[in-house]
Amino acid sequence: MNSSARTRNPGQAMVVPERAAARAYRGLAVASPLHCGSLMQKTARTIHSQRLIPLALALGLAGGIGGTLLLQPNTTVAQTRAPAQAQAQTTTMVHLSKYGSDFHAVLMALESARSVQQAGGNVTLLLDLEGVRLADKRIPSDVAGHPHIASVHQIYDEVVKGGGQVLVCAHCASVAGIDKGSLKSGARLSSGQEFGRAIREATQILDY
Repeated sequence: MNSSARTRNPGQAMVVPERAAARAYRGLAVASPLHCGSLMQKTARTIHSQRLIPLALALGLAGGIGGTLLLQPNTTVAQTRAPAQAQAQTTTMVHLSKYGSDFHAVLMALESARSVQQAGGNVTLLLDLEGVRLADKRIPSDVAGHPHIASVHQIYDEVVKGGGQVLVCAHCASVAGIDKGSLKSGARLSSGQEFGRAIREATQILDY
């Protein structure tokens, strides 16, 4: 490494090749004068403990994308260097697979989606398994014994009005007896191909 790298300005971002980042993520030390291995391991632990999955990192480790991971000084958050236009179009995906069995999880998923929107971010709700029932307009908003359900329906409407997309697994909806005519405003049935594209294009995924 040349002398200019060793005298890096403290405020300058540190670029770590994806291959090195992947080795660090798997728990292997990176033999580098910058000693970035421990930082990437800490990043991985932080990501998993928060159940927050930056998709760019996940795909990068699998060899699905090109580019480099950008580590800002004094932080453990891994980001992907991307064109300014791509950065402006980042999307947070909220994946929900629960409904009647855990209304608290449903409420937290929607609260997270609303919080991202209020912070100026784009949001996509990805509903599968039992989660597709969130998009069923036939379910009343005042079911006895479910204290969170009224809030769930209210926040869903707020997220949709705020520009949030709602993708409903077509297969899961069919199993649940939900068709296109049963969907709430803002929701649409989605094929596996569209699901995959939405997951790949998301910046980060919150799983509930």
